[in-house]
Amino acid sequence: MGAESQFFAAAFSVAFVEGAPGSQGGSLRQVDLLSLPVASMTAGSRAVGVFIVKDVETSAYAAVYGLESEGGGEAVRVEVATRGVNAVVMTAGTKVNASAVSAGTLLTAGSEAIAFIPNALGRAMLHRR
Repeated sequence: MGAESQFFAAAFSVAFVEGAPGSQGGSLRQVDLLSLPVASMTAGSRAVGVFIVKDVETSAYAAVYGLESEGGGEAVRVEVATRGVNAVVMTAGTKVNASAVSAGTLLTAGSEAIAFIPNALGRAMLHRR
C-alpha cells in the first residue's frame, strides 16, 4: 500500500464508542467510512447530536429519514442511498446519533454505524478514490 493509499485509508476510518451517550463501559469500535452508505442532508442544517426518527420514506434507491433533535428544537431530513448496500432499516422512534468527523458526519443507531454524510473534504476524497 502506497503512502497516498494509506492516507485515504486512515482518513476514512474512524473510531467511536459504542453505547448510550453518558453511559459507563462503552467499547471502542473502528469503522471504515467507505463501507457505509453515503447519505446527504435534504433539508435542515448539518447538525450533530441525538435525533429521533419521526418518519421514513423508502424507494428502490434511497430511504429518506425525517429526524428531530431529541430536545425537539431542530428537524432535518437525511437521504441514505440503499441501492447495492446493506442498509440498516430504521423505524419511527429509533434514536440516531450524528457525530462530526473530519470528513463529514457519521450517523449511528445504537452500536451500528448506519451512514456517512461527506462534507467538502469527504466528497473530494471519495472522488479521488
